[in-house]
Amino acid sequence: MVVETMSTTNGKYTPETSPSFRKDVGELSSDLIALGELQLQLIGVDSKEACQKAIFPGVLIVMALGLLIGAAPLFLFAITWWLLTVTTLTQPVAALIVVGGALLIAGLLLYLAWKGLSHSMEILNRSRTELKNNIFWIKSILSSRKKKECSTVS
Repeated sequence: MVVETMSTTNGKYTPETSPSFRKDVGELSSDLIALGELQLQLIGVDSKEACQKAIFPGVLIVMALGLLIGAAPLFLFAITWWLLTVTTLTQPVAALIVVGGALLIAGLLLYLAWKGLSHSMEILNRSRTELKNNIFWIKSILSSRKKKECSTVS
């Protein structure tokens, strides 16, 4: 609660804080610090869990990239050569068929990796939800205290 007293300088009012107001601010500060600590702990736990779940999709990405960069050219050449010997296709048509199939396989691997990474990041939604709830709680506490102060001053 704020009590106004006449100041001796320039005839202006200077608000003085009462002991109960200081106690309320101290309690609120303590609650905010505790809430911040809990929020950081939750983010730490969620981040660790998200990283653990992201390992397998990360391995899939490495496998897909290894396939594309390392073995893909030789494999594609071998399949094209085989198609040329087994069928009556021309060399460009056989090459296009093989490249199209390889792109489909690589796309499937990347899709599976993306899906797995997206799922692993959903774990952080818990931290986001808690943070939103905490911010809402802080705002409601501050606005209710502000309303109390305004009603007691009037």
